[in-house]
Amino acid sequence: MKLNNDLLFDIFMTMLVVSTLLGVATWGLIFVLSFYFRKLDKSLLISPYFNEVEQKNHKEFPPSLYKTLIYITLFSFRKMTGKRFKGASIEPPR
Repeated sequence: MKLNNDLLFDIFMTMLVVSTLLGVATWGLIFVLSFYFRKLDKSLLISPYFNEVEQKNHKEFPPSLYKTLIYITLFSFRKMTGKRFKGASIEPPR
């Protein structure tokens, strides 16, 4: 089957638009969850789990998204965060 250039261009542009929309949606979800997980900062953003430099950095906007990813991993894949949150009994915020 021979594909012409117009069909290849349409396929490429569709893949480009879909991947861009998925990326924007993912960052939007992480941004919304960063507000949701701020309730956990008092119990999780403390000395045994985060060192002092991380505590200062993760309060500001860009690194706070990384902190939100850490929290998402904590509740989604608990075994992956075994070293950081070892021995913590943590409930998701309501």
